[in-house]
Amino acid sequence: MMKTLTAIILASTIGLGNLMARTKTDTFSEIIGENTQSLFGVTRLVVVGVPGIPELSIDNPRTGPEGKLTEGTGFIRWNKWGALRVEDVEVKDGKLELKVVGMLPTKNFLQPKGKAEPIEVRFIMQIGAAGVEQSGFSVTVAEAQTANGAFAVKDLVVTYNPPEIYMGAVFQMGKEGKGIGGSFALYDGNFNGLALKGTDLKWKLGPSGATLDKVDVGFFNVQNPPWYIEGGFTVVVGETRVANRWPLEVEARGRFSSDYRIDIRGNAAIAGIPVGNAYLTYIPSFNVDAGAQIDLLSIIIGSAQIQARAGSLGGSIAARVQVPPYVPLIGRWQLGGANAYFLFAPPNWEAAGNVGVNVTPEIPSWCTPWWCPPCIPYCYPRGWSWVNARWCPPCIPPICTPRIPAVRINFGFKVRN
Repeated sequence: MMKTLTAIILASTIGLGNLMARTKTDTFSEIIGENTQSLFGVTRLVVVGVPGIPELSIDNPRTGPEGKLTEGTGFIRWNKWGALRVEDVEVKDGKLELKVVGMLPTKNFLQPKGKAEPIEVRFIMQIGAAGVEQSGFSVTVAEAQTANGAFAVKDLVVTYNPPEIYMGAVFQMGKEGKGIGGSFALYDGNFNGLALKGTDLKWKLGPSGATLDKVDVGFFNVQNPPWYIEGGFTVVVGETRVANRWPLEVEARGRFSSDYRIDIRGNAAIAGIPVGNAYLTYIPSFNVDAGAQIDLLSIIIGSAQIQARAGSLGGSIAARVQVPPYVPLIGRWQLGGANAYFLFAPPNWEAAGNVGVNVTPEIPSWCTPWWCPPCIPYCYPRGWSWVNARWCPPCIPPICTPRIPAVRINFGFKVRN
């Protein structure tokens, strides 16, 4: 009897497992058709009848509200490449879109720094009734080197997204050599952009102690106006890095477009800690926005802004001095501050401002926690027995001290014509 019951339970378990985990085979036309069959309980979907793709299997397929395939991973064999790993799959607009990953067998020539694995290539494939209709790909390598370490490449990017092709990289000889490189782009077979870049240059800027570390400039978007020119540079101060950071680093970038738009931005960092940034933007019809911010270790914080429009000019400036937030107890106590603004709209103009000094800091309210005394157990007689009970004293609510505001002295002004 026990053996029979065990056999029944085992058979039921196997049957349930077959129901919940099974492989299903569909044709390509069924997958992209309007009436895709339910994939409930299917753990592997095998797709057949795809031109140019002899093998395609999708693990853990999922469907959306309309019953179409929207998610899954798996494996594909493509006649033009070979075996590829499927990272995602989706049916949309009557086509099967796959995000797949392949490998470049470059381990004997070029390999990611510190690794021996081949470099990954990512594809986005669109498959229709006639086979693979479009296949864009991208290769991105932050840093790689030859097997003997004599030659290195940084920021390697190769992208093909029909009809556009983009390639870019920085090449470096040896571990300490200067990096020279660039990029170019084609659109539908025509020139679309070119850029030049230099890194680790270490070009001295006179007796100032500063060096030009990076520089780049490029001409982009030729076939899809507005075209634009973009460039930037990085200047560092200091002989050696500390904790992989320069003592002072200043970076600036700018862009000029053929529709006369201008955008310039810059920032500075001390030992890797951002301390300030600035920007300037010009939009045709005379719209100018400019500004700057400074933050010196959260002690001196300031900002300035200027806006120019056709017929008017305005701006503001503000600054404050405070105890850094990382100082215990008195962190963020503001010692003083000032702000001002102006507006000039001929024939009228206006300006105002104020300066404030905190004599004493604000003392925030402080409250004791809500406290409930422990209950006291006792017992009392009832008939011929004793009853256990306990008495719980009332809880003591929080007691709060009053908030004492900061004592501040302000001086202000306002003038207008």
